[in-house]
Amino acid sequence: MRVFNTPFNSPLNNTDSRIETRTRTEVGDGVIKTNRGGISIDCKDMSKKNIDQYKKWFREFADEMNAYNRETNGEFRNNAFFIFDEDGERLIDEKKSEQTGRTIYKRSSVARNFYEFNKNVRKDLCKAAANLRRIRNGIKRGNKEAFYNIERNRLSNNYSLKSVRDFEKLNQELITTITEQRQITDSVKENLPGYLKSWEDNKDGVRSKYKTYEEYVVAAEQYKKDNPGWNKEQEGSTTPWIETNRTTEKRNRT
Repeated sequence: MRVFNTPFNSPLNNTDSRIETRTRTEVGDGVIKTNRGGISIDCKDMSKKNIDQYKKWFREFADEMNAYNRETNGEFRNNAFFIFDEDGERLIDEKKSEQTGRTIYKRSSVARNFYEFNKNVRKDLCKAAANLRRIRNGIKRGNKEAFYNIERNRLSNNYSLKSVRDFEKLNQELITTITEQRQITDSVKENLPGYLKSWEDNKDGVRSKYKTYEEYVVAAEQYKKDNPGWNKEQEGSTTPWIETNRTTEKRNRT
């Protein structure tokens, strides 16, 4: 769309709505399978090598937990680390709250094992191994979609592409890949009718302040960016995500 009284190469002529696409996965009924093999460690051997290996495994999984938590805007950690009542409210630990004088919420098994790992890994590797196992199993049971994404990203960021493909193949019948799209309209386009009317009416002597209509629009948009409290113009719009495709892999049977 070309804006009135502007050169063809004006930035104001590139304000058409754009389509943004994303993909996500849903995990269906069934047990998520994980890759077999790898390093076997005797947890009774408290050697530095073994301690470092368990720390590495914990760090890999924890890093991907944190990354997934950012993607979900904190929702994953909140659901995984706390216990909720039937109304969806976090349960309060009355005893600890009374002792500390502030509200303490009851933590889940995942949370307790997460924080105990760093304590146990220095003095009892078998307990640390149990902590890590309970963290993984707790998330696998409580939020299969989170576990699938965390484990897949852990493999992708630390191991071979083959390990990722093997993991995906093991679980392909459980996974549905969903493609979604949304339309984003630039704030400039939303505001052009108001800008054009102000220019044509010479509101507040705007024509004497700017040489061209384009200069006026650019200055007005910059003013809004520099003054976040300004709310007399629209800020652009984004439609909700709409599903456009859904694919579930089927295992070839022989």
